[in-house]
Amino acid sequence: MDIRSAAFQRLKPVCVELNQAVLDVQGRSGNPAHVTERLHRLRTTLGQLPQQSLDSKLAEYVFVPLSHVLRLTQSLPFEAVELTFECLAVLLRDGWREKVVGPLAAQLLILFTITVDKSKPTSGSGPAKNASRLHDGGPSQALLVAVLSCLEHLLHGLSSTEKGRAQLLESSTVPNLGQSVVVILEVLVFSDQAATQVAASKALDSLVRSIGHDHQTLASFLPGIVSSLTKVLTPSTQIRRSWKVLSNSLRTLKLLLLGTVCNNAAVEAGITLTTPSENPGLDMDTAASGDRNKGNTTLQDSTRSATAPKLGRPWLEATAGQLKLALANINRLHSHDRQEIRLDLFDLYLTIVRDCSQTLPNCRQMCLEVLTILSEDSAAGDSKAQLYEALRTTADLSNSLQSTLRDWAVSLPRVLGGADEDKKNRRLKQLFTAYNMLVDSGQETRTVEDLIIVELPEFVNTILGNRVGTRSTISEVPTVRLDDLPIMLHGRGSLTFADPLSSNVHQLSLLRSIQRQLQHLSDVDRLAAVAEAFGSLVRTTEGNLRTSAFYLALSSLRTTSDADALFNLDTSPWRDDLLADLYDFSVSILTAGDPNDSRNTLLAIETVAMQSTALGQAFRPELLDVLYPVLSFLAPSDPRITNHAITCLNIMAQSCEYASVKDLVAENADYITNSIALKLNAFEVDPEAPQVLVIAVNLAGSDLVPYLGDTVDSIFAILDDYHGYEKLVELLFGALRAIAKQGAQEPRLQIEGSKAKESSSYQPYWTPTKDIASLAIRLKERKAKHLPLPPDDSPNGPPDDPPISIPPSSPPLSSPPLPSDATPVLPAPQTYPLLLRISSLTAHYLPSPSPSLRLSLLTLLSDILPSLAAHEDSFLPLVNTLWPEIVSRLRDEEPGIVAAALRVIEGMGREAGGFMRGRVRDVWPELVRVGGRVMREVDGDAADTRRGGGAGRGVGREVEVRDKTGMAVGLTRRMEVGYVDPSVKGMWAALKGVMVVAVRDVGIGEDMFEDALGLLGPVEGMDEEERRVLEGVIVGAVWLARYKEGMKLDVPERIRETVGMYRWAGVTA
Repeated sequence: MDIRSAAFQRLKPVCVELNQAVLDVQGRSGNPAHVTERLHRLRTTLGQLPQQSLDSKLAEYVFVPLSHVLRLTQSLPFEAVELTFECLAVLLRDGWREKVVGPLAAQLLILFTITVDKSKPTSGSGPAKNASRLHDGGPSQALLVAVLSCLEHLLHGLSSTEKGRAQLLESSTVPNLGQSVVVILEVLVFSDQAATQVAASKALDSLVRSIGHDHQTLASFLPGIVSSLTKVLTPSTQIRRSWKVLSNSLRTLKLLLLGTVCNNAAVEAGITLTTPSENPGLDMDTAASGDRNKGNTTLQDSTRSATAPKLGRPWLEATAGQLKLALANINRLHSHDRQEIRLDLFDLYLTIVRDCSQTLPNCRQMCLEVLTILSEDSAAGDSKAQLYEALRTTADLSNSLQSTLRDWAVSLPRVLGGADEDKKNRRLKQLFTAYNMLVDSGQETRTVEDLIIVELPEFVNTILGNRVGTRSTISEVPTVRLDDLPIMLHGRGSLTFADPLSSNVHQLSLLRSIQRQLQHLSDVDRLAAVAEAFGSLVRTTEGNLRTSAFYLALSSLRTTSDADALFNLDTSPWRDDLLADLYDFSVSILTAGDPNDSRNTLLAIETVAMQSTALGQAFRPELLDVLYPVLSFLAPSDPRITNHAITCLNIMAQSCEYASVKDLVAENADYITNSIALKLNAFEVDPEAPQVLVIAVNLAGSDLVPYLGDTVDSIFAILDDYHGYEKLVELLFGALRAIAKQGAQEPRLQIEGSKAKESSSYQPYWTPTKDIASLAIRLKERKAKHLPLPPDDSPNGPPDDPPISIPPSSPPLSSPPLPSDATPVLPAPQTYPLLLRISSLTAHYLPSPSPSLRLSLLTLLSDILPSLAAHEDSFLPLVNTLWPEIVSRLRDEEPGIVAAALRVIEGMGREAGGFMRGRVRDVWPELVRVGGRVMREVDGDAADTRRGGGAGRGVGREVEVRDKTGMAVGLTRRMEVGYVDPSVKGMWAALKGVMVVAVRDVGIGEDMFEDALGLLGPVEGMDEEERRVLEGVIVGAVWLARYKEGMKLDVPERIRETVGMYRWAGVTA
């Protein structure tokens, strides 16, 4: 049994049962539900049949019971009617196919049209109104979809044969066909159901295909169809369209235009193709009716009244104008999120510019604009190939595109100067895409290429010239401090530059579009001429135009060549030549160091980095020319330039195979010092050379200091000639301070400086004696071996008060004298003399009226003195030289400077020890006065009242402050309670340090010890070091001070028992 017989055997019982059920209902003895049940079985059976099992004979057999059902539609449920049309759709698609001709086809066309007309939504009804019409016993959307599917398959079958197409064009059929067009378009436009819209769009596509061979008939339907499709394709918020509906509608519109207004169709219709004038045309609906004075007409009227238009030149011109208006509304689909829609729109517009070039010339430019946007879609490969072929073969099309490109290039500066950022990006991309289309299609584009070369720098200049708001600006990199540079450049830092021209997100987006275009030119091997032209503009132009050309030339060099990468070839010669030329130009810019030319400076720094990357280790000789200029831009003047310079140094260090920037600077110290010395020897007093010196020293560390002898001599010479210029002197001493700070970290100086100093001037003063005999022996020994303190080395003579005696167990207070035949050797023969000279020079500038300079000099001395103390024969004379100027700073008005001077005195005392005893004695009243100044700052005017008019002996007792419990409150605690200026706190901390050093390392008399105890008191407020030092000298004095402060002391039991037996002597100050 063949497949057809098997299908018949399955269909026969179902059809017989259906036919009997219909007859029963017809005789009023059956149940309509039985008909619905039988139709379900028939629809299921048809769906289960194998492909190709149905033919026209079986379709006719099955149609017999279905025809009976169609006669009883008023008596059957809507579900039965829906199932009937679903079965008919299967018969038309798989059974009759192209054999559905003759009277049956005409009857079915009428049936389907009437059914759709009764079930369709109306133009004035919204979704709610249509919903009420489709429910409550009314036709459902499923019925409408089924009938539209029947129409689709019927028209498709008729269009498959010559006989079927001829039948559609018979005079008796055309009116019915026109009515079908009307009802299909009404469903398509007004339905709010996606399934119904899709079915209507498919039916319309089949209808256009069925009559596409007849230009006259299709032209009669053109206005109404285009009008409806324009409504469907125009984005709207009222009715949502499925992407499938939009795709089908675009394809149908393409077929419609090919059948009516393409070049070949017009020639076949006998229309003369001359260059038409652009006529915007009339409204599509009004023009379709053929009478402008009739006003608005309905879709049905416009379609019926246009059944026989007079085809000719006037008709074509009017149609072209109206189509331009329709396409203007469709253009917005170019940004649709579905790729399928964009590709269908591309095909439609490609058809217009290629196949309708003579009939629709007024639409060409508009379509080309959209095609340039759609060409960016990577999925449009095949369509793009067809477009490029059209550009190659159609001169008018390529000329039109070149004309459009020129118009865009002329208008682009105006667009870039506007406020619409999306329009700027879109127009720039369109311009580049149009240029690429001409290039990729193989057109001779020398004129267009020249246009790009001339205009592109102007475009960049216009982009950068726009004012931008702060909200659209990327946050700038914070300013880099010079002190932070060594840490930032210690290891591998950033190797990526920020954009040198802008930090605005909108501007950066436009500049990236330009960079992508340059990369595309590189991919198609057309960048060489353009890049070389930009390089020439760098040399021949000035101002902003030069900056733009410089940026474009550098961006061209950043592009990559696919061919070189694929075959592992060397870079193109033009790249090497252009980079070498830009590098020479960049070196001249960096050497000139124009502060008003920041953009070119940034580009020059990037060029140097690019050249170092290209040459690798071979770039090392070039460091002679560029290392000093790049270092000069690390000074914190412009954060962008500073960060660019940091990145450039990182790149150069990596390219030249240095471990870090520190190694780069250290190993090329001779280049740097020579450049600095040349500027200093020429007495160039600008801040560049000292700043570079500071940066280089901080980066290279102590390794660079031994090479700076001549440089320091030059600085001394400038200081001699320009000592009256405070800012210059301060700048130069800043460089000297950096040298001194790094020189003090010389390893040999650190080793010598860390050696143990002479023993402290105190030892535990009292220890209990076990018995009377031991006490007698100790007193006898003490009398025989009593050692007074060594005589004062001060030229001012010995102090008035005898120093505190030291027990015989104490070691000597100073180092033993060297043997007469021994000469001390400098710990660092090259660095030590340099630091000594810098330290000696500070004495001449400490009286400077500039507070910042005085503070800088004192800080310098604090940093350098510990290292200089390693060689006593040089250090002690230096102390003698500096001492008068240091002491004079104790009366400075600036608290910070007083604190710095105190720190220097502390350092001298710590390093020189007993050598400072006489000097500390002389300056002691001044130190006490400083303590009184701190107290006045902390306690205000009340401190003057408590002190009774001055500071002197017993200053601690006269300024005591006690709390509610009677306990003494120290100065440090009082600072914590209330607000005190930080500079005053610093002065107090420095004074405490001097007091501790004076007691521990220098050695002071008993009266001075009492002052120190009073200033540092109360005892309970001292830190552990202060208390330990004081107790180590005179523990009894510390105990007594605690007693006076109201502390509860630990009195031995045997003494407490004598309280009632003896009367204690009072203790007074």
